[in-house]
This record gives sequence, structure tokens and C-alpha cells, in this order.
Amino acid sequence: MTCRVAATLALLAVAFTLSPAGAARGPTGPWFRPVSESPSGAAEVLIGQAVVVRLRAPVDELSADDRALVVATRLASLLFHGLDPGDVFPAIAGSQVVVIAQSVPVVTVDEETARQQQVSCLDLALAWSNNLRRALGAPALDAQTEYGVASWYGPGFHGRRTASGEVFDQEAFTAAHRTLPFGTVAIVTRTDTGQSVAVRINDRGPWVPGRVIDLSRAAAKLIGLVGAGLADVRVTTWSVAEDGSP
Repeated sequence: MTCRVAATLALLAVAFTLSPAGAARGPTGPWFRPVSESPSGAAEVLIGQAVVVRLRAPVDELSADDRALVVATRLASLLFHGLDPGDVFPAIAGSQVVVIAQSVPVVTVDEETARQQQVSCLDLALAWSNNLRRALGAPALDAQTEYGVASWYGPGFHGRRTASGEVFDQEAFTAAHRTLPFGTVAIVTRTDTGQSVAVRINDRGPWVPGRVIDLSRAAAKLIGLVGAGLADVRVTTWSVAEDGSP
């Protein structure tokens, strides 16, 4: 699966000023350890002595070291303002898989780092999310995955009430699912192309056997589903691990 995916979640843009190397370092963190000091050969972000993120490649002209410093600075700012570690999740922002905290993008999952660790970008985002959650005392997340066929609906339902009571907007990034709770954010990935879209469940369906999710027109368009009408997909959601352990 590619890490460049369709953008669907509107996330807050946060600006941070880079400080000299080591400036984010503290007795418990968050702080960063540059490649030159890291035994892993990657730029690392730590909370206490726990490595929560390892970055091995540049993104958007930022080196791995610069990225680690930005991540540590973002986390420090969020914690200063009362971050609830239970609000740390994998997500999609722009065209990339990210880890968010209280809807703020904290770190981008780059393809090269995922490739070197031999995992998908979503799996790496889940691992980093759980590293952060555990380091801050929150329960880890479990991923739930469902496979099947996705379809889409639009013009004939636009403006009607959904099963949740919301008015259906075909240009919003929503979907119908038979059982997922309303408000659940699901990442829908085409298994043939790797294109992904994040949607919020606000309706029930589809009722055709074998179909697992019915996307809004806008969501279907972003993964190239409008013309084809149907596609095999993977639907990924997250919940707190059953044992509730950090």
C-alpha cells in the first residue's frame, strides 16, 4: 500500500519554530536523539527512556533529524496544553498517513521508513500511536480489519435523512456500514490500487450481500470508485485493546 493516499480528514494546521539540535531534550521528554547519537541509525523521539518514533528518511525537504525535532516540539506543546493520550490515533491528512493527537498531525509516516521496517504505512502509524499512548499511560489500540466490496451512493439520496438522523451530503466524506457505531472513522483502502480514504460512519447499509461499505460520492471519487461502481476494499478501524493494558 502506498503512503500517498486521498485526503479526507480536515486537520488543524500547527506551526512550530525549529530550535537547535537537542533543544527539545529534557529529563523525561519529549526529546529527540539525532542520527549521530542513535544506536539504531535513525533519528528518534523519546519520552523518558522509551523510543516512541524512529525516522529514517527526509520528508518535504526536512531531514530525519529535523523531523524528529519537529515531532518532539509538537508533542511538548500538546502536553503543555493538556494532551489526553487517549486522543492519539492513526489518521489520514493531506495525502499522507499520519499520527494525530487531538486532531493535530504529530508525525508523518513516510514510505521509506515503512519499507525499511517491512510494514504498511497504516501498520506503522498504529505502532507509533501505541508507542505514544503507552509512554503517556493510555491503553493501546487494536486494529479491526474487514474485507469485502465497496459501493457508493449519491444523487438519489442527497438531502435525505440518514439512519443517524443527519442529512446526507454526497460531497461529505461519510459512509454507510451495517454495524459500526455512528461517528466511527474508518479508513477504506482499495486492495488493487492502494488508494485510501477516511470516512465517518453516519448511515446504515449496504444491504447487498458481499458489500461491506457504501461510500458517499465524494469519498468514492477520491479512490476512483465512481466510474467502476464497485471495488474490493479493506476497511480499517481502531478500538482500545480488550485487556485495556497500556
